Amino acid sequence: MYKIPKYREDDHEAILEFIRSHPFALITGAGVDGKPIATQVPVLIDEEDGHLILIGATVFNPFFALTAPLLSRSLVFELNPLTKEEIK
Repeated sequence: MYKIPKYREDDHEAILEFIRSHPFALITGAGVDGKPIATQVPVLIDEEDGHLILIGATVFNPFFALTAPLLSRSLVFELNPLTKEEIK
């Protein structure tokens, strides 16, 4: 990916602060019809052992739209509502 030098930021803390101040990611891709799609996803950022971890949530079913190469690099959880019995 080409990075425009004018907008390049090398300060690790400045990058983290920017992401924490603007906690949205834009996911783009192609739909099953081949047309481009994009969705904004709220994210949390954490740092563990020098690695950045982004946690996002969407109501879209990612198993339907994500390709195998992307899924192989992601950890996707599907959450289901609890029943009244499970809450007790």
